[in-house]
Amino acid sequence: MERKASLLVSVILSFCAAAAVAEVQLLNIECGGGDTLALDVLFESQVECGELISTSLTAQRPTVRFKSANEGDHYTLMMVDPSDALSPDTHVYRYWLHWLVTDIKGSELLEFSNLVKPGKSDVTGYVPPRPPYGTHRYYFYLYKQSRSPLSVSPITERARFDPGAFASLNNLGNPVAMNMFKAKKN
Repeated sequence: MERKASLLVSVILSFCAAAAVAEVQLLNIECGGGDTLALDVLFESQVECGELISTSLTAQRPTVRFKSANEGDHYTLMMVDPSDALSPDTHVYRYWLHWLVTDIKGSELLEFSNLVKPGKSDVTGYVPPRPPYGTHRYYFYLYKQSRSPLSVSPITERARFDPGAFASLNNLGNPVAMNMFKAKKN
C-alpha cells in the first residue's frame, strides 16, 4: 500500500513539475519568438502582436487565421489573461480563461473564420477583456491536436485556469501559433 501511495505521489509531482515548466514556457513565448508562428486575430481590425487596443474593440468574439494550418489536422485555441484579476502583485487567480475552442479543422483556419458554427460550440464561450486595473496582456495560443475529437468538458471555473496543465493533460504539446495584445481599464 505504501509503495502504491509513493508511486502516486511521484506521478503527481511529475505532472505538477511538467505543468510548471509548460507555464513558464508559455509566458516566455513572445511575439515572433522561437518556433511559434503568427496567429492572425481580427476584431474590428487585425491585431498586431503586442499592441495596446481598446476593450471596446474586443466586445465581439474575434475571427482567427493560421496560414500554416494543415487542412486535415485539428487544432485547439485558447485565449487567456496571465495577469491576476485581483492585483498585479498576486497570483491567486492566475490565469483567467477568456475562450477555449477545440476540434477546429485546419481548413477552417486557412482564412479568417468564425470558429463557432451552427451545430458546434466553444468548450468555454468567449468573454471579452475587462481588466479591473491597469494594463493586462491577452494571449491566444493555438495547439495542433494529436487526436480528434478532443474529449473536454466545459470549463466553468475561468479563474486559476492552467494552460500548461490543460495542454499536458490533452497531449497538445507546445503552441504552434500565438498572438498577444494588451488592453487597459477604460
